[in-house]
Amino acid sequence: MIINGREITYYGAKEWNVTPSFSSVSNGSQWLAGTAAPLLLNSEIGMKKFKVSVMLEGKSRSEIWKNAERLIAALLKPAEIQFRNFENFFCMVLMNASYAELSLKKFHKATLDLAGYEYGREVVVENTGTRISTENTGNLPTPVILAITPTIGKVSLTITGLVRDRYTLEDKPIKISNLTDGKTIILDGESGIITEDGVNKIGDVDIWGLPTLQPGYNIIQMNQSGMEVEMRYKPRFV
Repeated sequence: MIINGREITYYGAKEWNVTPSFSSVSNGSQWLAGTAAPLLLNSEIGMKKFKVSVMLEGKSRSEIWKNAERLIAALLKPAEIQFRNFENFFCMVLMNASYAELSLKKFHKATLDLAGYEYGREVVVENTGTRISTENTGNLPTPVILAITPTIGKVSLTITGLVRDRYTLEDKPIKISNLTDGKTIILDGESGIITEDGVNKIGDVDIWGLPTLQPGYNIIQMNQSGMEVEMRYKPRFV
């Protein structure tokens, strides 16, 4: 197990057992009285919940206890976690922890309840044309971080293929006005923040939702040439 790039041996711990789960699912579908067919709605995905057991070692009971406290402290904020024999990464936070002394002088057991989501390695796509294509290998809609640097004077830009109606999946274009030569505008689908050279740019952007890629093959179109584009995303998984 690795927490934010650091092996848990740093905390005097070893991964013992991981009990994974799929993302939680909620659905408001119902069959109303008097209707010929049920109302079937798309399911909503929630967080994954993992139960992780680790063994804590130390030269004394006090040292083991301190190692456990340091491990728990590292998980109080959302952390990037890698588990043994899992290919993908997990962004998770500690929801609860329990503790058992199996041997007062040798090792103890900690059980960690973690919650979060799963994602793959970051994909970076660079482009200078008006059409960008990429294959999202995840099986869930995936947030995109889009950085656009115009190489021409003040222009407006329309982007399609990144925002859709939640229910109909109809494409909703992103419209950006007052782009400036050499200044980079960033549409961050993960944080929801839109900036130009670090300054808030939301006032010049007409957008219906956060930019995301659908699972599978995606095509993003722009109505203006003269743009240097960098798109970053981490495929999401159920």
